[in-house]
Amino acid sequence: MRELFSLTACLVTTVLITVAPACAQGTPAVLDLIAETPFVLSPRGHILVDVALDGRDPVPFALDTGAGRTVVNQARLIDLGLEHRSSTQTVQGAHDRSALGFTDVDSLTVGGTALGAFELATMDLTHVESEDMPLFGVLGFDILSRFDLMLDLVNNTFSLYSPADSPDDCSVCQGPISVPFELAEGTHILVDLAISGQAIAAVLDTGSGRTGMNPLGARALGIELPATIPDRHGPALQVGEIMLGGKTLARDVIVGVVDLPAFKTLGLDNQPAILLGTGTLAGRRVGISYGLRRLSVT
Repeated sequence: MRELFSLTACLVTTVLITVAPACAQGTPAVLDLIAETPFVLSPRGHILVDVALDGRDPVPFALDTGAGRTVVNQARLIDLGLEHRSSTQTVQGAHDRSALGFTDVDSLTVGGTALGAFELATMDLTHVESEDMPLFGVLGFDILSRFDLMLDLVNNTFSLYSPADSPDDCSVCQGPISVPFELAEGTHILVDLAISGQAIAAVLDTGSGRTGMNPLGARALGIELPATIPDRHGPALQVGEIMLGGKTLARDVIVGVVDLPAFKTLGLDNQPAILLGTGTLAGRRVGISYGLRRLSVT
């Protein structure tokens, strides 16, 4: 097991979806919208979406494009009436490796729409909870990649669409910034951007409110750093213009310098790279088409 960052942690199921007819550019067709739900931003910047398991009351899950699979907080299994199956597998998080188990659900529902039955991973997520903000799980790549997604950080809504067959039919691909992406390690959205003119590889990580840059990225921007960064965390920096697809994504962003195992796991430890958190995307609408490998920002 290799794919899991930020909050953490792929599943197999069949979801039958009716593909909608093509729509006018920038105007999603009603028929291709599968589910829409509001979200809440936690104090740590996590995007929390209500998810219902097996018909129970909805509980908060973090929406995390930096997670390779969907995870249930092992500490909340009893509350959810779910059983835990132990395994010998471990998974690499942003900082450390964690024990991984499994559980089965007959129904997982988002925005009032049942998405199917799934085998979900389980692991302890208590370290990312807060006293007033419980966390029952993480929505990761294994479920998210079955759909086209719209993450609206203006109105705080999350929408799932039927996967588009072409860019012209793609409801979430019509933003003024629209770029192709690759999947690092098969699961993580990887794009090329530039910070103050310096090329930087970026992984979209909606499981974190903060943007973290590896030491090579900081040094490429002319920042002097010690040979070894204590506790893997260096100084916070204000960087200049961040460009994506030749257009401005953000300006004057605070970025933390972090030396995390995640960069090595993603094959990004030998080049300037960042984990792009939600704080950098504030006030934006972010569209993701996994099938077309397209990232769009409005």
